[in-house]
Parts: sequence; C-alpha cells; structure tokens
Amino acid sequence: MRQWVAAVIVVWLAACGTDPTPEVNFSPLRPTAEIVEQQPETVEEQPAPAPNTAFEDVRFYVEPGFVRSVDYRPLPATETLPSTLEFEFNGYPIGIPRLTIYPVADFEAISPGVFAPLRAVLDGSADAASLSIPDPGGTSTFAAQQQQITFPVGEGIRYVTQIDDGPLADMGLVYVFQGLTTDGTSYILGIFPVSHPESGTQTEGQPPESFTPNLRVLDDTVGSLVIASP
Repeated sequence: MRQWVAAVIVVWLAACGTDPTPEVNFSPLRPTAEIVEQQPETVEEQPAPAPNTAFEDVRFYVEPGFVRSVDYRPLPATETLPSTLEFEFNGYPIGIPRLTIYPVADFEAISPGVFAPLRAVLDGSADAASLSIPDPGGTSTFAAQQQQITFPVGEGIRYVTQIDDGPLADMGLVYVFQGLTTDGTSYILGIFPVSHPESGTQTEGQPPESFTPNLRVLDDTVGSLVIASP
C-alpha cells in the first residue's frame, strides 16, 4: 500500500513539474526598421505541435531556438497583388525565408484562375512540378520530397525545388509550401532556403534530417498554421 501511494505522489509531482511550451519572441516589424516529378509521398502524419507564435488572426509553431525571433509585416495591395501579411524569420540558418498569407478572393480578382494548378495538385490530379510561384513569380525545375500536409484549417503541398527564373532564381535549393484554407479564404506561400550535399533531383529520397534545416522543422511550422476566418 505504501509503495502504491508513493508511486502516485511521484507521478503527481512529475506532472506538476512539466514546463509549458516555450514561446518564440514575436514582435511587429516597424515600417522603418530594419520550400523529381512524382506523386506526393503518402506518410502517416504526426500531429503538429501547438502554435507558440501569434499575430492577430494567424498562429503557428516555431521550434524554440530555431530562429531568434519572428516579425510580421502587413503589405498593402498593388496593381498586381492583393494586400498580404508576411512573416520574417530572423536568424534563419540559410538565406532569407518568407511565409506569406494572401486573401484568395482578392488575388483571384487580379489573376483569375491563379490557384487552379494548386487545387489540381491537392486533389491528386496534377504533380507539384507543375506549380509556379505566383508571387514574386518563378517556375520550378523539379519537385522532390513532395508531401501533402494537412494543417488545422486547411491543406497544402510541400516540396523541395529550385526556381529557374524571376527574383527567386538565385536562391538555390528551397523548401516550398503552398496551401489553401478549407473555407477557401486564404492562400499560404512559404519559401525557405535549404541546403543538402546532393543537388537537384538527387535530393529525392534523402532523409528529411539530412537537409539544413531539417525538413521536419519546417513541416511543423506550416503544419500548425491556424488562420481565423474573416
């Protein structure tokens, strides 16, 4: 009996000592301040961690210690693009990544049918290699490491590629995530530079942890996205 009571006390003390998920330093970016042609991989998805980074109606998870901080920057509409919300990852290990949220209706009003290729990929009738980058523009030369990712309010496709034209042509290997919320209101574009000892289509089949950064770390971020409906 004494041993049973002691075990209960030990379990209770361990539960009380559990630390909450640490929060990432998150601050607004002041105006003046300074992601091989194939079918998407079928894998058993693990639940993404709970979001620890938030701005207004957008929340997502960033592995503690992965970056120094996350800044956000609302961007006004232009003649070719709708207003957007862009997140910047300070201290990212390679290059300059971006995670951007776009209003679907406004984007389609400017560029009708712009998301038809993505919808075809998500319903399994097309390959991610057919996708272009709508902003700032660019065409993929291949699409390795394809995997569909379901996040709390939608679905998307991630893949590793290189962009052969446009402003992103000099970025080298990139992890790209393109997704749509279930309610059809938001489009998510994530572009994260990555590196690997192999290049091009040779990156297909390589373990996620053999990339820098680990692809699973980026999967956790996009897989945890929560965007409130307008």
